[in-house]
Amino acid sequence: TRDVRTVPGRGVRGSAEGRPVAAGNGRLMNDLGWPLPPSLTERARSLEASGYSVVYVGWGEQVHAVLSLDDSPLPEAHAAIAALRERGLDATL
Repeated sequence: TRDVRTVPGRGVRGSAEGRPVAAGNGRLMNDLGWPLPPSLTERARSLEASGYSVVYVGWGEQVHAVLSLDDSPLPEAHAAIAALRERGLDATL
């Protein structure tokens, strides 16, 4: 991947093997003029409604995939935070 650039509030873009590549939200894909396939848009809405963050992935001026990200804390996170606090550290979750 070359020429990777962050697009604030939208994602990242660059090139790979001479072809444009990008990963980010729907606004980034729209800014690039890459249409969002209805099937991916529908899947993204379903994932977002379930609490996931979504990232569209495209290359060659087309959107090919949607990724879902779950940033829920792990069950052991609360115990780890409590242990840090017991040691006098300021920790939040």
